Amino acid sequence: MVSGGHPLRKLQKILEIYQIHIPLLENFLYDQVDVRELMDDARGAFPGTPILGAWNYHTDTDGRVSSKIHHGMSAMISQPASFMPDTFYQALMQLRSAPEGKEIPILIGLPHVMSLAALKFWFILMNIIPEKHPEAAFLLEKFEKANKDGYVKVFADQFTINCLEWALSLAGASGIHFMGSKGESFALL
Repeated sequence: MVSGGHPLRKLQKILEIYQIHIPLLENFLYDQVDVRELMDDARGAFPGTPILGAWNYHTDTDGRVSSKIHHGMSAMISQPASFMPDTFYQALMQLRSAPEGKEIPILIGLPHVMSLAALKFWFILMNIIPEKHPEAAFLLEKFEKANKDGYVKVFADQFTINCLEWALSLAGASGIHFMGSKGESFALL
């Protein structure tokens, strides 16, 4: 069982930023059950079922991992690590040095980003602002050049293969969560 609520939080944030008021939708968003409560309920309803929680390595710095573990998370799936590998690695080592992060299995999220538009979409989902993250800015620049020069698919495929190799060699990782968007993505495996 996987817990997560970022699409709802993202929608809520968009509504707030643009001051859009849709009463029915607002009531739905604000009445959502806390994900931690849902994890408690799931643990009780499905004893022994592993509960995987999302880990956004560049924003989860406020004790959220400890809270998720306390409420039953038995493993984590990271947000895509390939966009900022150095930042991810530092966060992984920091997590592994904390008591609550020593033993928790972590699946590294790796998407097959097939276009410049898809990369930008992932950045929005993850709240990555390239101007604030040099690694992300560098990757965006590479995708923009590949897109302009007409070889973005070849670049994207090679980028994904390199990321898979990197993730498989990463100490502290328990596995990979490959986020292929189309059947052809899985041919890279």
